[in-house]
Amino acid sequence: MTETIPVWATILVSVITTCGGTVAGWILRRIDQAGKPDPALSQRLDQVDASLTQLDQRLDPLQDGVKTMLLCKLEQMQREMVDAGGIADNDLKTRAEGVYATYHALGGNGHGTQVNQDIQDAPIAPRKPQA
Repeated sequence: MTETIPVWATILVSVITTCGGTVAGWILRRIDQAGKPDPALSQRLDQVDASLTQLDQRLDPLQDGVKTMLLCKLEQMQREMVDAGGIADNDLKTRAEGVYATYHALGGNGHGTQVNQDIQDAPIAPRKPQA
């Protein structure tokens, strides 16, 4: 007894064998392209990188100026503390810590660190009795 292959199975096998190579080739090409960088994207990223470098160079003097102004502010706060007999209230300490945090984030250290530490180490004024 011989079995007859259904027509649909014959068509399916025919389509797979005819298009199979094309589909397999397309899949292999997509896999191969996945590991390669896109030249247009690489060029655009290089342009963005160059623009960021130029921006950094333009911002350097501005950051240096801000850092200097913050150091001056810390020194002014230290003078306030000295003028108050070496006493700093909580408000002065909090403001000095905020100024110092920004100063330090911009790369400031050394002298500004010591000025802030002097303010933070100062005793806190006792509250005056209310009359």
